[in-house]
Amino acid sequence: MITEYSPEFKESMLQKIFFNPNRSVVSFAREASIPGSTVAAWVRNYKKKNGEIVGKEIKRRIKNPCRLLNLLSID
Repeated sequence: MITEYSPEFKESMLQKIFFNPNRSVVSFAREASIPGSTVAAWVRNYKKKNGEIVGKEIKRRIKNPCRLLNLLSID
């Protein structure tokens, strides 16, 4: 069964992750009962669209949180 999440839900999760860099992505996923790989993919896709991936290091920062919803296009 494939579960689809609304863009608003994804935005909310990403904002929590980006504004709490001392917590792992997996901890947020567990809290929301979502597979960690799903949430990690949201983070990775967001960062790819914003050119913020440097090697394997991901900066957990939102330059413009208002644009986050518009930039999410996760299949």
